Amino acid sequence: MKARIDLYKGIGGYGTLGMEIVLSFLIGLFGGRWLDDRYGTSPWCFFGGITLGVVLSVKAITRAMRLMRQVAEREEREYGNPKPLYESSSERNQRKERGDLRADDPVILAPDEGAPDGDAVDDDASETRADEDHEADSDGDDKKNDEAKR
Repeated sequence: MKARIDLYKGIGGYGTLGMEIVLSFLIGLFGGRWLDDRYGTSPWCFFGGITLGVVLSVKAITRAMRLMRQVAEREEREYGNPKPLYESSSERNQRKERGDLRADDPVILAPDEGAPDGDAVDDDASETRADEDHEADSDGDDKKNDEAKR
């Protein structure tokens, strides 16, 4: 229950970031226009208000980033660092030699190691896709043969 409450607090804190960015920019924009109209300093207060809005937006973003980093560091201290999802071919071969590799292992190859077009590919999934493509080709051939017979 406590984890769920922490999750909602985190989502609420980050969810308001966009609103804070927009509001600080708009308040600076309209505040600058109002000051220009009131004191006849056009366009200087307008540009000053926009600049203030941008500065406040950047400050809000850096504050959110700092908060996210602190939360990540705290969670890493409490729960540890998770096992990486990607591994190289050499690391995978070492695991095979040790006997640590299971058939249902979720770890997939890193993009730089033998994966086509830079995409990470699971070996079992690519074989399944190849079988499905072959079946689809044979289905298409049957349809062409049926049409030719007519």
